[in-house]
Amino acid sequence: MKKKDWKRSLAFVCATALIAGSLSPYGPLTRVKAEETNLFTDGDMGDDEMGDSTDAADFWANQKWYFEGDTWNCTSQVKYSIWAKQAGGCGLEIDFDKADGTVCMYQEIGSLEAGSYTVTGYIKDGSGSDGTIALYHATKDGSWNVSEKSTPLTKEYAMFTDEFTVAEAVSNYKVGFQITSKNGAWIYIDTLTLTKKASDSAEETPAPEARFCIPRLLRKEPIRQICLTGHRPGV
Repeated sequence: MKKKDWKRSLAFVCATALIAGSLSPYGPLTRVKAEETNLFTDGDMGDDEMGDSTDAADFWANQKWYFEGDTWNCTSQVKYSIWAKQAGGCGLEIDFDKADGTVCMYQEIGSLEAGSYTVTGYIKDGSGSDGTIALYHATKDGSWNVSEKSTPLTKEYAMFTDEFTVAEAVSNYKVGFQITSKNGAWIYIDTLTLTKKASDSAEETPAPEARFCIPRLLRKEPIRQICLTGHRPGV
């Protein structure tokens, strides 16, 4: 094959590969992953309220989380604390200093679309009292749906995760946690997230039209160009 012929062939192959997406940063279709938004307010457990302060802010004065009934009665205090942080400036400290019990804390979400949701967070039981945490959320009739998955607490921060599904769009929906421990325990919880699960098949978006101009090679006369486009005429 003559030198100019193989170079011309190479240029054509490269242009074709780029159009097909083999060498393109886009490819024929770009898969777009849905951006995850944390639906919890104050999932960082007081970081915004603490600011640069070295003292714990008043959890009750800046209340974003609530307790079901009188379940907090087994505690002596619930507060933001710099000692409770897993990340950021502080976390939430729950002291079981009155009795064994289960604290049911939740947040009311303004609206949820139909679909599946993932809840994550970090928790530890500094006293080693063999506590547990379980996800719970409201049902359509206002009762509580407690997850069958119960995560044991450890003396060091560990991540927990669970999921739930709502069959149709809902408003003012309660999502929270049941934390069970023994008298004398101190529980730290931080970095909570509530996110909608992405669809099993990511949204497909057409890539920008690929257009490449390849000069004819080894011509002594003024260069002419072969212009190739990334889609068929009439499409």
